[in-house]
Amino acid sequence: NRVKMGKIIALEELTDLRQKVRMIFKNYTIT
Repeated sequence: NRVKMGKIIALEELTDLRQKVRMIFKNYTIT
């Protein structure tokens, strides 16, 4: 159970990182 929660948290962090990277890329393309 603990490991499962850890994996879910890691997945959420990964998606959050992807969104941040996407925002940064968009900002770079705009400027």
